[in-house]
Amino acid sequence: MLIAMLLAATLQFGTVKRPVFVIDVDHPKLEEVAASATAGMTKTRVGNADVYVHVPPNADDENATIDVVVAARGRLRAVHVPFYGNCAPRPPRVSLATDDPNVPIIRVDVNSPQDVVAVDQTVLLDLRGEPMATSVGAEDFEGHGRCGSPGAYYAVKTAMTCQWSATRGDFVCRQARVQIRDWNTRVAWRTFLLLRDEPIVRARDVKKPDELLTNSERTVAGEGVVESIPIADGLELFVIPSTGELFELHGW
Repeated sequence: MLIAMLLAATLQFGTVKRPVFVIDVDHPKLEEVAASATAGMTKTRVGNADVYVHVPPNADDENATIDVVVAARGRLRAVHVPFYGNCAPRPPRVSLATDDPNVPIIRVDVNSPQDVVAVDQTVLLDLRGEPMATSVGAEDFEGHGRCGSPGAYYAVKTAMTCQWSATRGDFVCRQARVQIRDWNTRVAWRTFLLLRDEPIVRARDVKKPDELLTNSERTVAGEGVVESIPIADGLELFVIPSTGELFELHGW
């Protein structure tokens, strides 16, 4: 089941114990539109901006999109985010993305209940300077049939938690790539800044000692934060995401 915590300054999609199938992070372009583009859309006033949202009446359509228009500083800008599912989505929730009312980042959340596929979609509109958009989409799939259920259970999945950092002026995200087996669970981590789409891959990039690092993890140049698996005295394996569907195990 797709788990999404809607707490101010936090985004969470799944957990390591209950990961979801797919989490996509994208930075779609905002386009300037005319006032007529807001016809039939739901309007919400957030801070000093008006936000218009339209969600598809039925997400069971490969062309379905969430349409968001923001009116700020005398201009209208729109973003269209793909939305996949097989149930009608619930009404959108529009709010400030952080606990600080002086930070003009708007959050739009849309989700559909799970039948076969459950979808959570979060669109962030960063109105500091030139407006920018970031979308995070999470899809969970419930396997059916003789092959579908085992395949769904053993497939590589993912989970992600993002926390607002006032120091960085961005969401610091920790994403887990999880491979569950009957006898063990393998987890690899990556850490990155959500809005700027910048990885945190070196120990010196960490701003404070407890920022997303634990005693069981290390940073590897070019790979990011990975989990170590003690094998024997003096021997460890590090779980690192590979470019394929499985994990690579590297010994040190």
